[in-house]
Amino acid sequence: MNDIDEMKPSQILKQFFEDFEIDECDQIEIQKIRAGLGELDGGKYAPKYNRLIKKWYESLEKGIPDYSVYEEEAYFFDLIVCFLDYSRNYLRTITNPKSFDGTSSLLNYFGKLDVVVDLGCGMGYTTAFLKKIFPKAEIFGTNIKQSPQYNFANLLGKKMGFSVVENVSSLNNSVDLIFASEYFEHFERPMEHLEEVIENSKPKYLFIANSFNTRAIGHFEEYKHGNEIIPQNKISRRFNKHLKDLGYEQIKTKIFNGKPTLWKKRGD
Repeated sequence: MNDIDEMKPSQILKQFFEDFEIDECDQIEIQKIRAGLGELDGGKYAPKYNRLIKKWYESLEKGIPDYSVYEEEAYFFDLIVCFLDYSRNYLRTITNPKSFDGTSSLLNYFGKLDVVVDLGCGMGYTTAFLKKIFPKAEIFGTNIKQSPQYNFANLLGKKMGFSVVENVSSLNNSVDLIFASEYFEHFERPMEHLEEVIENSKPKYLFIANSFNTRAIGHFEEYKHGNEIIPQNKISRRFNKHLKDLGYEQIKTKIFNGKPTLWKKRGD
């Protein structure tokens, strides 16, 4: 994974299959998920993945979210697909020479960063990528302690030079940049969790790719804030407004489709 920023998706998958000892049937299932066949025809193309999605949404119907989905092997299928198809591309925009204003990169815009945090770092692939982008910065990934992905990310971090912590409150210092790809969707109260993140890390920049409207393991069909219930199709706009209320302004970039969005603390 030393060249994770340059490796082709097929090479990353091959490494993933070896690291996790993924058998041939599961390798085929992951390829089907990448092709968009995860829930097609009752999930026959990806039975383990479909069972996990069904388990999550059935728990929501009962009003008791079943967070044990994060401990199951099939959740790794979701993590690797999200990295290959989404978060890897989001991180590549940082070094794209035209990503900031059409003539310079976001990397140039950020300048020297001392502390960077990857919220919900999964297996640690995004965190390793951040270490490649910001080699002189302290890089941290947050994860659910003692979950399979936490343990794997922790081992990868020892090789790649980043650390894994349970949450930002354990860092005890200000953060220059927070990266969050499909992270806040996994909290029933995302705006209140955002408040906690900002209170504990005081980030100068937030680089966020939310997908509140998508159906996925760990995503909610409605969200909460205080005593209010917010429909899934309205939470994204409310979340962005809340960021502004917390003292952040959205910075215009030349990123394709405007995702991720870049936020900067006003006055910094």
